[in-house]
Amino acid sequence: MLTALEVKRLRYQELRSQGAKNAGTLLPNRIPDANGLYLSISPPSERYPEGVKSWRWDFRFNGRRCVTCYGQWPTLTLEKARDLHLDAKRMVASGSLPAVMNGKVVSKTEKLKASSVGDSRFRIVGEDWYQAEQRAAEKGGKPLSDSWKENFRRWLDLLYQDLGEMRLPDIEAPHALAIIKRIEAGGHAASAEFVRQTGSRVFHHGSLQLLAPKGFDPFAAVRGAVKVPKKRHHPKLRPEEIPVYIDVVKNSAVPEDVKLGLLILLHTFPRSTELTATPWTEIAGDLWTIPSSRMKKDREHVVPLSPSVQAMFARLRELAEGSPWVFPSPQNPREHRNRNTFNRTLRQLGFKDRFSPHSARSTAVSILADSGYPRDVIKLQLAHGHDNDTDAAYFQNAHVPQRRAMLEHWSKALDGMALGGNVIPIGVKAA
Repeated sequence: MLTALEVKRLRYQELRSQGAKNAGTLLPNRIPDANGLYLSISPPSERYPEGVKSWRWDFRFNGRRCVTCYGQWPTLTLEKARDLHLDAKRMVASGSLPAVMNGKVVSKTEKLKASSVGDSRFRIVGEDWYQAEQRAAEKGGKPLSDSWKENFRRWLDLLYQDLGEMRLPDIEAPHALAIIKRIEAGGHAASAEFVRQTGSRVFHHGSLQLLAPKGFDPFAAVRGAVKVPKKRHHPKLRPEEIPVYIDVVKNSAVPEDVKLGLLILLHTFPRSTELTATPWTEIAGDLWTIPSSRMKKDREHVVPLSPSVQAMFARLRELAEGSPWVFPSPQNPREHRNRNTFNRTLRQLGFKDRFSPHSARSTAVSILADSGYPRDVIKLQLAHGHDNDTDAAYFQNAHVPQRRAMLEHWSKALDGMALGGNVIPIGVKAA
């Protein structure tokens, strides 16, 4: 009998066919375990340089030669393979042809029946819907943004915790209600409603695949069970409050890259998720170019960088120490920081309900508008743009010089405040 260590150490040994028909063809290795169970190691290939190890059993059923593959090592361990093998032998002894489905031995008839109607487990249908949405968007020429993927991935995972392995027809309204009420009780009413809507989308997709009765949707039945508070406008800082914000951030104990991020938010006012997930490939000289795939409106956005902001990015590059991300995760430099980093930090610094990353946008817009900057120029810096894609691309590029001048004056004003001076007027006439 094999041991787990032996299975791990085994490597493919060249074995070629000696038959006249396929002479010289590489054959898989077969290493026996016990009771007919053996480990098959396939010949190396470009995709699998060391071959593939899989657990198999060759047997006869009603006079026919049959092969059952239990699964691949290391996903299927030696111990588990032996358990499945015993189940399969018992099934053959009882007169049924065995097959493996979802990690269990079932009759071949049962597996064929299940595959003919599709897998109606919520997790399987949910993933199929998630992939179908992305394929449809790509086919239409407008791939879904990273924020869309991340948000729906989070909402699906919340649903999978309770419903992942349940079949759609077995899920009822009380199941749906329990999930959204639990999320609401945690102080996340808006998320609870998004989870409910996501569940409803999965059920609609399932009904189109004939995996649930047409019109059957327990999440639609609990619509209105969660009261979502009206969206509040993000508070903005008054000019005299900006020096306080800058002072608190600079003198806090948070990591230096996070401090710089909170200041860049105020200088350039992007969306915080756009900044957190910025790779260095987007930063070139005095421009930060965000591709359409990362933008809310699926349009490329160009952000001119003032000298002050360029200096901050230069320091961030030193702190990144070779990471591909401007804000690398402390746990894994090959990944970027959590998208909620800036929100969470501001709450820790005492700005809860007073200032958020999004507030940097309303703060800058308010002061710049009062200073006389054109509405179109400000809107383009916010990446609001035009409804027509052609117009949006034209105006985005045409107004870069105006936006650069506006942001340089805005940065100078902020730098003056940081030094403790008076609030410096944003000189439109000078610009």
